[in-house]
Amino acid sequence: MFLKSSKTSYLKKVAYFLRIGALVELFLTPKPGLVDLIDSGSHRDLDFDKMYRSILIMKDYHDELITGLCDGFSFADLQQIGIKAETRMYDMFGTNTHKGYIFLSGLLLCSLYLSDDSQDNIRLKIIELSKEHFSDDKKFTNTFGGIANECLKGLPSVFEEGLPALSFYYSFSKDIKTSLFYLLARLMQTVEDTTAIRRCGIEGLKRLKRDGFEIERSILLGENYKNLLISINREYQKLNLTMGGVADILGICVGFFYAKKTGITLLF
Repeated sequence: MFLKSSKTSYLKKVAYFLRIGALVELFLTPKPGLVDLIDSGSHRDLDFDKMYRSILIMKDYHDELITGLCDGFSFADLQQIGIKAETRMYDMFGTNTHKGYIFLSGLLLCSLYLSDDSQDNIRLKIIELSKEHFSDDKKFTNTFGGIANECLKGLPSVFEEGLPALSFYYSFSKDIKTSLFYLLARLMQTVEDTTAIRRCGIEGLKRLKRDGFEIERSILLGENYKNLLISINREYQKLNLTMGGVADILGICVGFFYAKKTGITLLF
């Protein structure tokens, strides 16, 4: 068992790398339909500066959540910390900059805290907490959709697809940037991205999967995949297609990848 101070230190280290993952996702350029160093993709209400500042202020949320966890707050009280963080971001930027990332990173920190005796697998704890969070059917069907399904299955896009894909490509290439684009391509094919569905229907999701396959193929063949990414981004802008769910999962994967590379034990 960890002492309270050890738990706090451990969770803050993980939270730090989760924010690093969000920053890496933002800086990764070019990305179809998403904010990056070139443009705002299909997000007319966002820009690079807003997204960057949004990640920086996430530290206050993580610190407050970790304090609540270590002080024995109820799950309902922890949920309120997340809701307040979402409200602060909306008030500051006038839009939902990282709403999905607030939820996912918070869920993961809670799951890690409750699994810290190394007896509970983190994915089982994710499923348990998700069942409690999504017990309101209306909230489940109207607000989250794909994220809810992901969480109720223990985040397979992170643990079965994303992390293995990133580790696989980096293990032989040692090229972190191309490995990140390979990860993006895999997630485009596997994440049930509700932002794409809301904007362009089921055809939007199918388009993500097709394009993800083409990007992966181009990378594996050693082609100039960046020109392909730029071309796809132009098409997504015309269609108003984006993939916020893919972006969030990518950031989580990158955060865990770097945390494990520094020797942090993550119980999976």
